[in-house]
Amino acid sequence: MMCSSKMHLNIMMIIMSLVVSAVFASATNTISYIVNINLSLRNNQWICGDIKCPSHTFGCRIQRYTNSDNNLLESTYTCFDENKVNIRSSVTDTIEMTDSRKIEIDIELYNGAKSVYTTTYRLGGHEYAQGIISPKGWYHFIARVKSNIKVIEEYNRLINTQLLEATASVGMRKK
Repeated sequence: MMCSSKMHLNIMMIIMSLVVSAVFASATNTISYIVNINLSLRNNQWICGDIKCPSHTFGCRIQRYTNSDNNLLESTYTCFDENKVNIRSSVTDTIEMTDSRKIEIDIELYNGAKSVYTTTYRLGGHEYAQGIISPKGWYHFIARVKSNIKVIEEYNRLINTQLLEATASVGMRKK
């Protein structure tokens, strides 16, 4: 009977170690593929990702998507006129991501826009953003994205703390 109890405890310790390792591994990589986008509007000149739009361009569209395996990220930046006709567009090289995650970003920015968007950042670093943003609303949008990431980081810290405490209490019972 005693041997069975020890084996059960050892199995529980192994399971807890694996769970803690998995949570720590997923919690360490809270990278945003929105926050690092180069975007600005100065003197009627848009910088839209990696392109400089012609003067007096009406707006900028940012699209970033992962492939079906969620390991390659492709970015498209487009300058458009008042009729949403593309003036200039750039598809950047596909980036190989270190961690598999789902990225879906499709944002339009233009003068006179009313900011209406949705953005989420989920466990595992999955990131979603869609909508229309005014140039002045961009910084509020980025603050919202950072706030979403902070919530996930705090959640990860809480879970990690609880798992460590549970692991420690199981270890204490073993002695």
